[in-house]
Amino acid sequence: IIIIGLALVLRFAYLLLLHPPLTWADASMYDMTAWNLVNGDGYVLTPGDNVWAGREPGYVLFFLTPIYLLFGHSILVAQIFQIFLSIGAIFLIYLIGKKFLNQQIGLISAAILAVWPADIAYGLEILTETPFTFLLVLGFFLLLTALNNKSYKLIFAGGLILGMATLTRFITFFLPIFFLPTFYCLFRSYKKSLKYAALLFLGILILTAPWFVRNYIQFNTFVFGRLGGGAIYWSGSYIPWDGDWKGYQASPMKEILANIGNQDPVEHDRVFINETKKNIKENPLGVAKIWLKKPFKIFLSGAASGQVGHSGTIAKITTNNFFAKLLVYGGITILHRFLLAFSLFGLLWLFLIKERLIKYTVLTLIIYFVIMYLPMNMDPRYQIPLIPFLIILGSTGIWSIVRI
Repeated sequence: IIIIGLALVLRFAYLLLLHPPLTWADASMYDMTAWNLVNGDGYVLTPGDNVWAGREPGYVLFFLTPIYLLFGHSILVAQIFQIFLSIGAIFLIYLIGKKFLNQQIGLISAAILAVWPADIAYGLEILTETPFTFLLVLGFFLLLTALNNKSYKLIFAGGLILGMATLTRFITFFLPIFFLPTFYCLFRSYKKSLKYAALLFLGILILTAPWFVRNYIQFNTFVFGRLGGGAIYWSGSYIPWDGDWKGYQASPMKEILANIGNQDPVEHDRVFINETKKNIKENPLGVAKIWLKKPFKIFLSGAASGQVGHSGTIAKITTNNFFAKLLVYGGITILHRFLLAFSLFGLLWLFLIKERLIKYTVLTLIIYFVIMYLPMNMDPRYQIPLIPFLIILGSTGIWSIVRI
């Protein structure tokens, strides 16, 4: 109760005192499409536009649209709702730690997530990070419970929740395939492992199939996830950019866009995918080199420092004082590095005590996300959904050191 109370105070203080603005381009896209849907204009970016698939619809369908239907076009209500989603993730992390490790680890995990800067900062943005993380943690909790209780019903329920997560961010679509070896390590049965993976994938497919069908009908071609991802993969493989995102106005991105012109979004993606293949074909070792650097970039960066600076909130906190900025950024970075160190120690501890369920499942999840991120441009936001799982490992490390 104390931890949840502290989490609420910190998040409402951040909201009411600092008033984080809508500064991300993605935020306005989610906001506009939700409001257009409420007004009966369909899932489009601008009323009267043709059908749109520039972002996955889960955030709009499951979160923003119901909020706008009930409370009107209120960003504040959406932000308050996301605060409670963040609290839900904290409670779920506590349950995971308590049920599958011990209560002390559960409490440590909840306490760390309650004060974690990135969780506070991103929780107030109209972005997919907070709802996606909540759905991912909830689906993972059901997955663990299903494996622990050997329940096919619960694994299917977990698949449905992960289906909602996938419709919010399509990165989790192939997760059941990666869990196959994990299931076999736990059960030593090919038949049972295939059943669990199939039920998990079925839950995801039930939620995502209508989106596939809708896009095929509208665009007369198969669209995986969303349109517009081609530029992300191109920037992630363009060697002079070193796997980072430089923007649409940077060369040669702007020249490629100028050559594409006003072609339809499907053709737009095809051009960038072909350019991505060209980058890989011309210098496969160079592309592989920048891909291998991305996990270090993602995990060694403090996501909240980038967010606080981007939104202008850092100026409100530090009054543009250089040393105050250095203190905030440095504090966030040091905190993040400590978490990574304790996470590695916690993982080692789980291997030493031969704990199988948390060790295999959390490790599989982290490896899966890292692999899926490799072709994309690097963004510190990518670590946000993994923070709760790193915190579980970090809390295990802290607990084991205290015991010693």
